[in-house]
Amino acid sequence: QDVVYITINRDTGTDFDGHPKLWPIAYYIELLKLIKTAHSDIMLVLVGSDSEERLMPYVDMDLTGKTTLSEMNVILKYAFLHIGNEGGMGHLRHFLFGKSLVFWGATDVRVFGYEENINLFSKSCAEHCEWLVDNWMEGCIKKEERYSCVKSVLPGTAWEAVREYIKQEEQWVTRLLPYIFPYRFPSGSWKN
Repeated sequence: QDVVYITINRDTGTDFDGHPKLWPIAYYIELLKLIKTAHSDIMLVLVGSDSEERLMPYVDMDLTGKTTLSEMNVILKYAFLHIGNEGGMGHLRHFLFGKSLVFWGATDVRVFGYEENINLFSKSCAEHCEWLVDNWMEGCIKKEERYSCVKSVLPGTAWEAVREYIKQEEQWVTRLLPYIFPYRFPSGSWKN
């Protein structure tokens, strides 16, 4: 069975949840709920390392810590869309010629972003603060709420961007995840 799927990644490669690149987990949950409510036929696949946040409802398949880099390349390449914060998966997806929806916080989209992506960032800061000061990961340099820049991109804004992308891509090229990552659960479904 052909499967259209979106990959999701909320990993920064660090061990703490308060990283300034991380879009809030509650926002991810709300976005995934909106996607699943409107498009129950699209599979949501969580990817990343073992440290990835796994408490995301609405995810159909959790592949965190379960793939090799070669497998991840194929999974990302054939995803309809990749959703995540600025980081390794988004860069890898770019080099696999795929589109991503990327949440930007402290990192400057003008330096690290790609034009083909849906780049969502706050306009609340004139400049991005990554490495402007030595302790940029410890809090907002404007002394506001911790990482208000990434938090100000709301789930509704992200949903509108995803919805518009799906609308533009009405003639989907089906993706063949079952043939790439060939195992099924005993029930015959892809849910885990």
